[in-house]
Amino acid sequence: MVFQSDSDGHFLTQVLKKSAASTNLIYSLIGTTVTIALAIQTSHTPNLWWIISTTVITLASSLFFTLFFLKLRAEEKELNAQKSTIKKYQLQEAELEARNSKLCAQQVIAMREDSDIAQMVKHLVQEKGATIKDVTMIHYSSHCGVKMIGDLWLYTNANIKVYIVDPDQPREVVSEYQADRIRKMIEGFDNELPDVKRPDAFGTLELFTYRAPGSLRALLIHDHMAFVSSYFYQVRKPKHGKDFSLDPRSHDLPALALPAGTQTFELFSTAITDTVKNWVGENGVVGFKLENKFEKPRRPQQRAVGGH
Repeated sequence: MVFQSDSDGHFLTQVLKKSAASTNLIYSLIGTTVTIALAIQTSHTPNLWWIISTTVITLASSLFFTLFFLKLRAEEKELNAQKSTIKKYQLQEAELEARNSKLCAQQVIAMREDSDIAQMVKHLVQEKGATIKDVTMIHYSSHCGVKMIGDLWLYTNANIKVYIVDPDQPREVVSEYQADRIRKMIEGFDNELPDVKRPDAFGTLELFTYRAPGSLRALLIHDHMAFVSSYFYQVRKPKHGKDFSLDPRSHDLPALALPAGTQTFELFSTAITDTVKNWVGENGVVGFKLENKFEKPRRPQQRAVGGH
């Protein structure tokens, strides 16, 4: 008979093992009979004690092999039970992993490093750059966001708006150290942008400063992805002088990457947009101002003045 499946092979193994004990017992009895017959043939007066000892040894061997195969059968049952349990847990883990992966893909992805965010942004703009139309970035000084801004400027034709903290605020809001960093960023922002030589390149980049303490750190690539994090503040001891200051930190905090098409993305997208709107006071006081505007193809730029 030819067995075509594992179940058939397993059945054959079971049949052989079940008959093993009885087969060994039969063989043992045959062996004993043959041994006695040989003894009688070789000696007309066989030693009775020799016959008895031979029979006992043969029966003991048969009993040993019978117990051995019974033990194998018990171990096989236990092993099959363990395999069944392991398979059950593996299926449960696979279902849980698939569920979590699907949830993460649809709702939120945690990102630990700024470099991880930059890589995801670069991949996104290289794959879908032609479909990216509007980008909003909210940073404290944008020092850690320049790489992402450069990729968005280089690979897309989007209208990009970058909001950073106004350095001309009270020192309780912005320390002198941070104010100097922000001023240098504003003055040298043009040099941070890569040259775009594509003939079909267009789009704008506007740099704003907002008059409020930095708290939200966000990058909204409209209709595609949102990256959201926050700032926390630490007391900074100056190298000279006695006054302490509060300075922000954010690169130590994880960020959330939120793909479009989910409720989470919609909620945070609205929050980012509303944050910019809320910087305009009730009496029409401008909470942010345009510092500079860049266009593609590149033209000689002049520092913009006025509000937005």
